[in-house]
Order: sequence, then structure tokens, then C-alpha cells
Amino acid sequence: MWICSGCLLEGSIDTANRRDKESQETEECKFRKITCESCDEQLVYVDYKKHQCTLRKEINEVKSRLDEMSDALKQVVLTQGEVLEKLKVNDKSIKDIQNTLQYVTHLIENCLFFPCNKSFSFLHGKRKMLCGGMDSKRI
Repeated sequence: MWICSGCLLEGSIDTANRRDKESQETEECKFRKITCESCDEQLVYVDYKKHQCTLRKEINEVKSRLDEMSDALKQVVLTQGEVLEKLKVNDKSIKDIQNTLQYVTHLIENCLFFPCNKSFSFLHGKRKMLCGGMDSKRI
């Protein structure tokens, strides 16, 4: 039978059928009485989130998460510093290789391949060989 009945708890305006009245008053109603797990104080359910024990617990959880994030951020900063140092070393190595390449290119252009009249040059082992020629600017 669907006869509606008002919740008997103070402050509640909820209605429920008679069969569900008990569960309404003990499990669903926002104005039901509960006991704080930390301090055993009797509270109304709507006030539980504002209760000091609950707030303290939430603040401690937030602090814990903040500490974890702070530690993670410190680790990121340390890792970033290490990566920057490696980049500096690599940048110097790249510049050294670039300078060596320019030097070798200059040597090749000026020593191995140069314009000569009636002559040619070639490498024999580790030596450069020049055969013939009439260019007086080169030895």
C-alpha cells in the first residue's frame, strides 16, 4: 500500500511510503543522527562535513598530497638540472665536431683538390702524390 508518511526527524521535509519509513529515517534522511568515528560525538548527518574531525582529516589528506607533489616537483627540478648539464656537454661536443669538420673540409679543398695545369694529385697510403704540373703558386 502506498500511503505517504512524513519523516519524523527534526528539520526533515522528506516523505516516504510506510514500508520505507524506517530506512528513510536511518539511512537516507539528511537529518538522521550519526556518531563521529573519531570523537564519538553525536551529530546530524548534514553537519558531519562541517565537523572538526572531518575537516581535520581532510586537511591532513590534502597536506599529505601536497607533500607528495612537492617531493615530485623537487625530483623534476633535479632531473631537469641533470638534463641541462648533459645538453651543455652535448652542445660543446657538437661545436667541437663542427670545427673539426670545417678544418678537415678546408684541408681537403686546399690540399687535395686544387687547380693545376697539366698535373694531377692523388693519395697513396697516407701521402699525397702530385704528378706533373706547371703552377708556380704551389709547391
